[in-house]
Amino acid sequence: MYQKLDNILSAELLSKSISTDHILMQLSMFDYLDRRKKVTFAKTEYEFLYKDEPEDKRMKPWAADLVLIYKEADKKICEVIEVETINLSRFNRRIKNINAKGLRVEKIQKSYGFYHLATDIDEVRFSVAMSGDFLDDGQVAAYLKSFRNKFRTLDENSAVTPYKVYLARKRPEIYMREVKSNKYSSFRSFYDRIRFSDKNNMYQEFGFL
Repeated sequence: MYQKLDNILSAELLSKSISTDHILMQLSMFDYLDRRKKVTFAKTEYEFLYKDEPEDKRMKPWAADLVLIYKEADKKICEVIEVETINLSRFNRRIKNINAKGLRVEKIQKSYGFYHLATDIDEVRFSVAMSGDFLDDGQVAAYLKSFRNKFRTLDENSAVTPYKVYLARKRPEIYMREVKSNKYSSFRSFYDRIRFSDKNNMYQEFGFL
C-alpha cells in the first residue's frame, strides 16, 4: 500500500531550508484534501522537468510545493498546489511569483512532464494556498477579486485548469507545540494532532477564476 504520510515527511523535505510555517502549510493542506479526495499519490517538493521553450533540447527542473493525484468520478486528477504562507491581503508581494508558477505548470504539461509522474492523467489543476486569518468575509471577497484580476497566466482555455484558492482561516502553527531536534518526530506529531483532534476545517475553498 502507498504510504502517503511517509512520502510527505520525506528526508528531502525535512533537509531542505524550508521555513517551519511553510512545512506546516504543506502538511495541513495535504491532510485537508486527503480527507476530501480519494488521494492515491501525494508528494511535497516534487521535482518536475520541463522545457522553457518548445524548441529547447534541455529540460529545466522545478520542485512543486505539493502534488496530489486523486480520483474524481471516472477521472484521474493531478493537482499542483503552490503554498504561500503570506496573508491574502499581501498577495501583491507574491503575485509575479504565483503567475510564474502557474505558467511553469502549463509548460510542464506541454513538455509531457506529468507523464513521468503517472499515466492516464485526465486533468491537471493548479491551485494556491494562502492565509486568510484576521480577514472578515467582506475583506476576503475584495482581496480575492483583486487577486483573480491580477492572475494573468492561466485562463479557461488553458490545458491546465486554474482550480482553487485555499485560505487557511486557522493558522496551522497553533497546533505546533515545538520543533524538536528530530524534525521528523516534530512534524509527525503535528500531523497526528490535526488528524485526530478535529475535522481539519482550517481551510476555505474558493474558485480560482
